[in-house]
Amino acid sequence: MTQMPRSFMPSALAIAASLVVHTAIAGTASAQAPRYGRIRGVVFDSVSMSALGGATVQLVSVADPSRARSTTADGLGRFRYDSVAVGSWILSAVHPRLDSLAVREIMAPVTVGERGATRATITVPSARTLADRVCGSTDSATDSSGFLFGRLRSVREGRAAVRGTVRVQWLELLYENGTWRREVATIDASSDPDGSFLACGVPVRGIIRLKAWSGTDSSGVIEFTLPEHGIYKHDLFVGESRLLRTAEAPPPSSDSLAATDSIVNIVWRGSGQLRGVVRGLNAKPLANARVTVRATGLEARTDDQGAFTLNGLPTGTWTLDLRALGFEPELRPVDIFPSDSAVPQFAMQQLLMLDTVKVRADRIRRLGSRMAGFEDRRRAGLGRFLTPEDIEKIQPNQFTDLMRRIPGVQVILAGASRDIITMRGTFNRCSPTIFVDGMRMPNGETINSFLPAAWIKAVEVYQAGFAPGEFMNALSGCGSIVVWTGERPTSGTTAPSK
Repeated sequence: MTQMPRSFMPSALAIAASLVVHTAIAGTASAQAPRYGRIRGVVFDSVSMSALGGATVQLVSVADPSRARSTTADGLGRFRYDSVAVGSWILSAVHPRLDSLAVREIMAPVTVGERGATRATITVPSARTLADRVCGSTDSATDSSGFLFGRLRSVREGRAAVRGTVRVQWLELLYENGTWRREVATIDASSDPDGSFLACGVPVRGIIRLKAWSGTDSSGVIEFTLPEHGIYKHDLFVGESRLLRTAEAPPPSSDSLAATDSIVNIVWRGSGQLRGVVRGLNAKPLANARVTVRATGLEARTDDQGAFTLNGLPTGTWTLDLRALGFEPELRPVDIFPSDSAVPQFAMQQLLMLDTVKVRADRIRRLGSRMAGFEDRRRAGLGRFLTPEDIEKIQPNQFTDLMRRIPGVQVILAGASRDIITMRGTFNRCSPTIFVDGMRMPNGETINSFLPAAWIKAVEVYQAGFAPGEFMNALSGCGSIVVWTGERPTSGTTAPSK
């Protein structure tokens, strides 16, 4: 079983104590006047290539470890010590950022002289060095993988650490026997008695899925992308959840595939509660934002104070989905408990809005290249496409009016502005992944509520397994719908810039 990375280096006090043996002088030291020097230094993070401002820097004498001093680095990571006895010392630094890199503290030896200032740098090792120390040496020139780690805890028994399994999955493209094939790679990492877990060999690029369980308790599915430096820390909670299955027949249609399949809705419920406040521009409360927890089928709208409450949720770590008109969508992990007095704050970033002249110029420049890609994919013939001219002829009132014209796609009426889009998947009918201007939207959700039909410039629809790599969600077993916004030939309405 792989152990979680702890400190890569012993403490400064331990090193200093071990060096006493090598620096001790037999007999009584010669009586002489003490000599002093100065130290000027900086604390630097080689992973993020930035200074560690606010780091706590400790100075320990090698000859006498009981002689120790401490200071705090400034915002640029700089620190100084005056009146330091000439001789050998150990510098060490601690900072909250180190915890996210599986490092307890960083150290550097320094020999203080009597003349001038002794320069010192305390440096976090590179990401590749850290990965090699944690996961074993690799070919640094070709390997682009990293590792993720954290602790597994239970929402029960005072949120104690538990033994369990953390499953990590991602999509790989393999070339074998002259052909390409897609495969879902899986790592099952077991947690230690203290809840710590470690998964090595996780790719830096691409979407990673994370799910944990311990006994009958589990978490939801968390999606993330490993940072460029290849190190990711996230603690997971497992809790109780109940699986509910509901089935409903699709509406009458001439589509023979849809006529024989029922729609199966699978949702998770439990005793959890989540309260929070959503804030927008200048940290002001954001009203009427839509808040959902993925895979639960539950949603809420924020009130005038930006507050919301969701009840009946499964407990543990799940994915929170925040949507609001004029703001960037937000997906983030959230820990849900049966009862929690905490009211977390969630900030949303406003979409970039430009004046009409700038919007037109930007659309000509950016959507031109996008539409070139659209034409290339349309000529390849692997999906179904609606061009700007097609959409202008249809004159849709809302987005789902277009989907009703695509063979194999069904729109289920679920209330005003909440029609559900489904298509045939790998095993049964399912909700496709939707992309708007290249940005992935919540799976299976209609975009009627936040995307006016007049803004839709072009649409691409792909069945399961046929979408280009950038628009594929292979782990879902369903297809993809890609929407591009902008002015159509005679629509006369300009979409906002993103």
